[in-house]
Amino acid sequence: MSLLFTLLATLFLNPVLYEDFSDPDAIRVGNDYYMTASSFNYIPGLPILHSQDLQHWELINHALPYRLPGSGDSLDINTAQHGNFVWAPSLRFHNGKYMIYYGDPDRGIFRVTTNDIRGHWDEPQLVIAGKGLIDPCPLFAKNGKVYLVHALAGSRAHLKSVLLLTELNADGSRAITPSRIIYDGHSDNVTCEGPKIHEFNGFFYIFFPAGGVPAGWQVVARSKDIYGPYQTRVVMRQGSTKINGPHQGAWVDNGEGKHFFIHFQDVGPLGRITHIQNMIWTSEGWPVIGERIGNAQCGQPQETAPKANDGKAEIKNSMKNSAMVFQPHNWSQWQWNYNVDMRSCFIIGDTLRLFSLFTPGENLWLSRTLFTRRISGNPLASPFASYYFTLELNPDTRYSGERGGCVVFGKSYAGLVLTNDKGSVALQYIKCDNADKGSAEQKKTLIGSLVDRKIKVRVNIYDNPPVPGNTDRQVTAMFLYSTNGGITWQQADSEPFKVREGVWTGARIALFCSRNDDTKNDGGYLNVYP
Repeated sequence: MSLLFTLLATLFLNPVLYEDFSDPDAIRVGNDYYMTASSFNYIPGLPILHSQDLQHWELINHALPYRLPGSGDSLDINTAQHGNFVWAPSLRFHNGKYMIYYGDPDRGIFRVTTNDIRGHWDEPQLVIAGKGLIDPCPLFAKNGKVYLVHALAGSRAHLKSVLLLTELNADGSRAITPSRIIYDGHSDNVTCEGPKIHEFNGFFYIFFPAGGVPAGWQVVARSKDIYGPYQTRVVMRQGSTKINGPHQGAWVDNGEGKHFFIHFQDVGPLGRITHIQNMIWTSEGWPVIGERIGNAQCGQPQETAPKANDGKAEIKNSMKNSAMVFQPHNWSQWQWNYNVDMRSCFIIGDTLRLFSLFTPGENLWLSRTLFTRRISGNPLASPFASYYFTLELNPDTRYSGERGGCVVFGKSYAGLVLTNDKGSVALQYIKCDNADKGSAEQKKTLIGSLVDRKIKVRVNIYDNPPVPGNTDRQVTAMFLYSTNGGITWQQADSEPFKVREGVWTGARIALFCSRNDDTKNDGGYLNVYP
């Protein structure tokens, strides 16, 4: 590990997770902190992370390991569902049970539960059916009732900027009253969403972001009556910092009187990264998050992240440790871009075998068999992250154009691909701008025939500051290949590839094997070696 990165870890600088964990929510159970985040169309979904100090996080489980509840129609089954399914979850612990509520914008609000957060989670239960219901958060109130606050997705419900409340049954598994609007943010806090509700010191508090993801602010509403009316106060905004749109997250305490707020920042191609802030309570009973702005009752994000405790926490496989970036064959860090297809892969020790399956369309955008991982790295290093693979294509000779490889995947993508061309395996550099719009790939042959059908490839990711007036990081990728086992490397293209984000997510490293013929019963495969 570099000296600079060692200093970074020692100083506990924000972000604490320079990795795409959107809409984080967290709880403390005893001395342990647990966090989950939106996973959208990716499976395993609903990641579970663990920490003992809010600084160092380990991915320990997924609450949706195999399947997303879908509609079952042919479109749902056969094509990718970018940005759909699992939005803005809430994690809670009540009466010995862990539970996560999440919104599916096309189907309703679901809940998954377990008695062992590291073990098996039950299948999702539909708590409220409906289109456009998102961002749920339950409250097991002191009066014995169970409530759930949620927001609306304007793209489905045709109304946004409101918060709603419903009452649930005693175990929180289903709604027993219709949802009812309890707060209208159209005048002061447009695009209010992601509510987290708490009962504290005689008030009901709802923490929520407003103003949109790139440039919004954090609000708290409070009322003596859970149905309102609610007073509101802006408790954190960007201020004079470079941390744009400090967005929704979680209020946690350390059990010893210290309070913290975990939130995300959208940086574009690298997704939504995680920050932690101090939180204090004023004598009037309002929180202030981050560093107080002058004499205002509002804070701005801190560059130095607070620590939850002064003791030395046990740190295992910290996701803040850059060593994880250089272990691409830890397949537990990888996700499919849709429901697991049992036909897709076979893992033999460290070796991944991807079987060739039909992919519709002019590019990879509609493929539902991309094996992906979030991009994570060291913000003080150049490159920010590097990934190494040895690829070997074993094609079926009945096909022409069967292929497999590695790409950096978002709304545009590029990468290195082995393709079967009339019985010979060639190495190509492919690039597809505006893949989400159906654009065709550009292809450049680098090696016309690989004798052993095998090549070593490397992907370097570079992270640069945004241009003035923008909030997105300028992220680029360079693709390299080696014909002598990594002794020397050649660039696939003279120009770096400009990385773009996906739908509500950052770009990803993706491995795939596909063919354009769906008439045959079998095909070839791609081996990926350490």
